[in-house]
Amino acid sequence: RESGAEITSVVISVLVLLQVALLIRFYMLQGNDLRLLDPIWKEAPLVGTPLGPWLIVELVVFILHMPPYLTRVWTKAYYLNLLVFLRLYVFIRKCRDLEVMTYPAASHLIGFLSGLSLNITFSTKAILYKYPRQALLAFYIVSLAIFSFMLLVVERHQLEYHQCVYLIFVTMTTVGYGDLSPDTQLGRLVCCFAALYGVVITALVVAVVFDAVKVTDHERRVVLFMLKSQQQVALHRSAGRILLNVLRVVGLQKHHKAVPGIWTAADRRLGRLLHELRTNCLEFRRARHEFRATASELHAILPVNVTPTDLLQVQSAMVRDILASQTRMEEELRAQQATLTTVKR
Repeated sequence: RESGAEITSVVISVLVLLQVALLIRFYMLQGNDLRLLDPIWKEAPLVGTPLGPWLIVELVVFILHMPPYLTRVWTKAYYLNLLVFLRLYVFIRKCRDLEVMTYPAASHLIGFLSGLSLNITFSTKAILYKYPRQALLAFYIVSLAIFSFMLLVVERHQLEYHQCVYLIFVTMTTVGYGDLSPDTQLGRLVCCFAALYGVVITALVVAVVFDAVKVTDHERRVVLFMLKSQQQVALHRSAGRILLNVLRVVGLQKHHKAVPGIWTAADRRLGRLLHELRTNCLEFRRARHEFRATASELHAILPVNVTPTDLLQVQSAMVRDILASQTRMEEELRAQQATLTTVKR
């Protein structure tokens, strides 16, 4: 395991030297462009130009790397691997340099007039607003890898990398099973930072999920419109059943005279009809209450350009479609029943 780690360190050191050479070449080309644009820096060395401080800082950041086989001389040299995270500064600066190319001059003018600075903070917010799921997934994976590597550096004698990934994952999700735990103080500190970062990421995930399942105003209007149409059909059916039972009760009372002390079949039928009538009245009141509540809620969120006449026409068309569909289903059911009766005969 130690020999494999040393070989990996040698490969990384070679890549770092190659990256430093490319960085110096890149700044030399930028220096040539600067001398062409401004003759003041024509005779000045690269370090003496405005690019010099940035070159020195980035060279220091890249050179801060643990050389191979140093752990054989100094046992705590492995902690120098944490210096690799200083290179995130280069990524932040490159993002800042790309702002001019990312946002055109008109966007910068709009931001200036609005009192906003189109910096990396604004770019991050814009990315989270435009691509919330993809951005959060990328942030989570990158942070998981970074915290896992940091934990591996400080807990290398106890944990493997996959165990570090598992421990950081359960820590960031605030689950914390307790089957694995860091032993060193630096390991506990890394887990604390991972937990704080996980709380922030979890809150952002909850906000994104809530926005994804939230019903928009347009969807809410459509749902209420369909619900109102269904409730109107139910209201008409309740009213029809009430009228039908009233006619049955009146007809039964007209043709039947009650005899005191004698409970006939007609009296029992009349009692059932009166009970059904009371039930239908209760259903009608409930349906009317629900219909009025839905209609008032729909009226409150209707756009200004929609008139009640247009709404009534569309609603009537939907009611006719629902009744026609119900009629077709009843006819198909009767036809199937007739077919079954013919087959049985």
